[in-house]
Parts: sequence; structure tokens; C-alpha cells
Amino acid sequence: MDLKVLLVDDSSNDAELMLRRLRDAGYEPHWDRVQTAATVLEALAAESWHVALVDYNMPGFGGIDALRLLAEVAPDLPAITVSGDISEETAVETLGAGAVDYVLKHNLTRLAPAVARAVDGAELRRRRSGSTSRPGRRRNGRRRGPTSSTSARSSSASIVRDPTVIASSLISLSTTWKAPSSPSTTDATSPTA
Repeated sequence: MDLKVLLVDDSSNDAELMLRRLRDAGYEPHWDRVQTAATVLEALAAESWHVALVDYNMPGFGGIDALRLLAEVAPDLPAITVSGDISEETAVETLGAGAVDYVLKHNLTRLAPAVARAVDGAELRRRRSGSTSRPGRRRNGRRRGPTSSTSARSSSASIVRDPTVIASSLISLSTTWKAPSSPSTTDATSPTA
């Protein structure tokens, strides 16, 4: 199954590991790897992506900045945070900045299912909205990436973020985190959620 993936990651090794996981799951990824705001904007202008995989820890242009930019410029494109090590609070912050899910790089077995949920949910929302544009329709044959050859390029994606996807991601964050029952019972020295 063809899948157009925008990799917002500064590590070519990590990008290749993610692409390999997607290939192992039956996807044929057509991809571009970017790592600055300018190259994100260029990639969004040039292609209709199915999903963006965003590294949280990048020097100079972090995951939160990337997610906010994607949410502003391509609000219909589902973005998944992929990081080596982030706290639950940071994962929640990425969801608030526009991610629909998060995956830890040391547990990439969750990557393909998370991508499938994000892409399927986006397609369902596109159909419900009555949009006639098809994200991922091939317009020309150029592909970028360090080890790539030919791929598709078109305009911006037509996928809408869904609060139910975000809610399910929040539920999967942790089964141990509990909100304080009331402000009066919260310890003044404990961090707030």
C-alpha cells in the first residue's frame, strides 16, 4: 500500500528505521525527510502527504515548533510524534500542539498501527466532510530523500484532525496518571497537570 510520509527528523538513521518498520507492515513509503521550518513548508507546498512523523528532539527546530507549524499550514495532515525519550507531560504537550499520537523510537512496533489509525481516521473524516479531493493523488513523479528515486508530488493534504483520535491517544498515554480530585487536596509542592 502506497503511503506518503513526511519525516520531520534530523537523523537519517532514525528515519530509515521508521521507514523499515512501515515496509515490514506492508506499506510502500514514498517520503521526504526535512528538519527546518523552511523545508517543512517547501515539502507541504510540493506534496499531498498522508502522514507526518515528527521527531520531538531536533536542534534548532523542535517537535513542538514543527507540530504547531503543521497544524497552522496543513491542519488536515495527521502528525505523529516519534521520539527517543519523552515524558507523559511532553507527550500530552505534543498532542495539544497538533499531534494525533506519539510513538517512542525504542518501541517502533507501535508505529505502523498508529499510522494506520491516523490515515484511516483522516480518510473517514475526509469522506464525512464530503470533500472530493483525494489526499495522495499523484500529480508528478519527483521524489526526494537520501535513498529515494521516484514518488508523488502535489498540493497540501485534505485530512482533518479528530478529537476522538486525540482522546484515544491521551487514554493510551498512561494508566497510572490520575488528575487531582480537587484543588484543595493538591499538595502545594507537587507539580500540577
